[in-house]
Amino acid sequence: SVTLLFGATPTITTYNLNVIDGSARTWAMTLNSPQSLLSFAKSPAGTNLSGTCSPCGVAVGSASGFVIGGAARTGLISAYDLKTTFATVTGSIAVK
Repeated sequence: SVTLLFGATPTITTYNLNVIDGSARTWAMTLNSPQSLLSFAKSPAGTNLSGTCSPCGVAVGSASGFVIGGAARTGLISAYDLKTTFATVTGSIAVK
């Protein structure tokens, strides 16, 4: 799920990502703190997601993306890269 706040500084306030990868690992990630859409679109240096991987343990990751849908702003396209000490998964999503 994703929550966007539009106004003077458009911001992504919520980004919750749940993934089951090809090795049947379950990833549950959350945006660390609200982030401007401009910053989110520029692929942050470092991590902006934290969470868990079962059975891997503590996970970190990065996500970036941009709003789609013209003036209606009806969706978001995003890419993510999630990591633990021994596992990684990357992917992309489209949210409406």
